[in-house]
Amino acid sequence: MEKGTKFKRISINDEFPLNFIKFLNDDNTEDFNIEITDDMRYGVLYLISKLDPREQQIVKLRFIERKTFAEIGEIVSVTQERVRQILAHVGREIKTPLNWRFIRYGIEGYINHISKSQYELGYKEGYDMAMLEIEKGKNVIEKEELLSRSIDSLKLSVRSHNGMIKKGCTLISDVVNMTSDDIEGIRNFGFKSATEIANKLEAFGITGTAWDKYL
Repeated sequence: MEKGTKFKRISINDEFPLNFIKFLNDDNTEDFNIEITDDMRYGVLYLISKLDPREQQIVKLRFIERKTFAEIGEIVSVTQERVRQILAHVGREIKTPLNWRFIRYGIEGYINHISKSQYELGYKEGYDMAMLEIEKGKNVIEKEELLSRSIDSLKLSVRSHNGMIKKGCTLISDVVNMTSDDIEGIRNFGFKSATEIANKLEAFGITGTAWDKYL
């Protein structure tokens, strides 16, 4: 994103997390002249991870997968109006002065911003512990975002890709959650394809699944 972009009008077609930041900032009169950094992205994902599971699901469907209210309602079995209400609640819950700093500065930027003076006063142990916890949180958030990606990100061969589609797997999380029986029940899906997928998952740092026996 080019510098100078102002977060004023919501457009669901914007890339995540810009569209989510615009959603949060819709009624804020302050103009922002900043560019989205990886650290700011982590800040947004960290705040989303603090929501309850259904709120997280709705936010991801709306802003990462860019689903309509009607599509989200069908997926989570609520009305469109209820989807709007939940998103409005999410906005109120996240858009506090403290949380907004995680978005504006990013995770590390925020920790550095508030902790620098304490660090200089001698609270090194507490500062280092805070940074360690944030690093752990980033790893969890990165994994959650990875699991929400399309299986296209795995760059599978045609046979392996088609096998996953036949089983209704469209996201990496769908593939990860498959059981041994699910895998063995795929028609025309041999050991070679299973090994390919197992290796692809391992390359993304995903292990501890039913695919491990094909490594």
